[in-house]
Amino acid sequence: MVATAASGRKRTFGLAGNACLERYDGFPVPISVITGEPIYTRAYTPPSFALALGQGDAGFARTLADECRDIERQIGGRDADQIVSTVVLEQGDALTALAICRDALAKPIDPQNTEGLLETVACAEAALGKFPQAAIIWGHAERLRQGGGMPFMGRMLRLRHERGVALARAGLGDNATFDAAWRRGAAMSTDQVIELVLSASEM
Repeated sequence: MVATAASGRKRTFGLAGNACLERYDGFPVPISVITGEPIYTRAYTPPSFALALGQGDAGFARTLADECRDIERQIGGRDADQIVSTVVLEQGDALTALAICRDALAKPIDPQNTEGLLETVACAEAALGKFPQAAIIWGHAERLRQGGGMPFMGRMLRLRHERGVALARAGLGDNATFDAAWRRGAAMSTDQVIELVLSASEM
């Protein structure tokens, strides 16, 4: 696709998922096309916010994520909740990240987004000291990843997962208890795990 930027220069964009990406000074710049009109933004696709987080700029990543959510509200997309909750958790607000994920999981979503939201929920639960619950949710998220061939989206999220699991194992002080909870989650249906996540918000 060839598009004309605000400067008037034509640039070529390559398709990547639901967005078109340009690399500008090494930074991925996505474009979303709505009713034939290009919307230029750095926020509609995960590589943008992931790069910002990877560079340690959580504030800028949050700006990108919020812009992403604004665009998705225009086009009916639902990926942005996963992105926003991830950034909020990286900013240290586990309770808000949980609330965003629970709101998203209460609506119909695709399996990949479900896995990503559950992973963020598990990390947030671990940050709040709810280690058995986190292990259950991780167990199911891992099953979804393996079943759907969905790897972690980048090194940053993989490291977040590893830190969270290490925290939960240390907090429980018993690997057998953690592993049993993990296996329980893997054996549950996705609807059961989502019900567990949503019911916890009422406790």
